[in-house]
Amino acid sequence: MTTAEKLPSWLDENFLATALQGGPDKHPNVSILSFKLMPSPGLEGFSSEIFRLQVNYRMGDSTQEQSKSLFIKVPDASGLVHSAMGSIVAEKEFLCYRDLLPIMMKKVNCDFAPTSFYSIVDKVIIMENLKPDYQCADKNELLDFAHCKLVVATLAKFHASTVALYGEHAQLIRFVGQECFFPEGGALREWVELGTRILGEE
Repeated sequence: MTTAEKLPSWLDENFLATALQGGPDKHPNVSILSFKLMPSPGLEGFSSEIFRLQVNYRMGDSTQEQSKSLFIKVPDASGLVHSAMGSIVAEKEFLCYRDLLPIMMKKVNCDFAPTSFYSIVDKVIIMENLKPDYQCADKNELLDFAHCKLVVATLAKFHASTVALYGEHAQLIRFVGQECFFPEGGALREWVELGTRILGEE
C-alpha cells in the first residue's frame, strides 16, 4: 500500500491538521505542508487497516517546519475479529487510546504508550510512530539487569495507574478491560475448545 489513491477519502489535510492541533477549535492552528503514505510492511491486521504517514507541518505563525510519523488505524468491518466478535474490540481500543491511556500516563508521569491524537472520524486511532526514536535489541540476546529493572518498573506504573484511577473512572476501566476474545459462551471460545477437543481425540 504505497499510493495516495488507496487512502480513505476523509484522510486529507483537514483530518491531519485537526488531529495535530488537538481538535477543530484548538490553537495554535496547524498548517499541513505535505504528507506522504509510507510502506507499512507486516502491519496488516485482522481487525483494522493501518496506514503509516509522514506529515510535514507548521504551527500557528511559526516558519519552522516540523515533521511527524503517524499510524492511522481504521477498523475493518470485514476483518476476522469483527466477524467473530462484532465492533466491541474496535470500541475498546479506541477508548483506551483516546481516553484511558492519556490519564493513566499523566497520573504516574510516565509515557508508557505512544502519543495519540484527536480524530474527527469515529473509532479511527491516530498515534505517533515511535520507531524513529527507538532501536530494537537483538532478540537472541537477553536484557541486562538495568533494562529488566526499567521494564518491571514501567509495568508497575502501568498497573498502579489503573488502581489509582479506578475510583474516578471505574466504568471506563471495566469496559476497556473486559474479556471479549474468550467470554463464556462466546463463538471464538467455543470454536477453539471444539478444535482442541478434536485434536485431543485423534
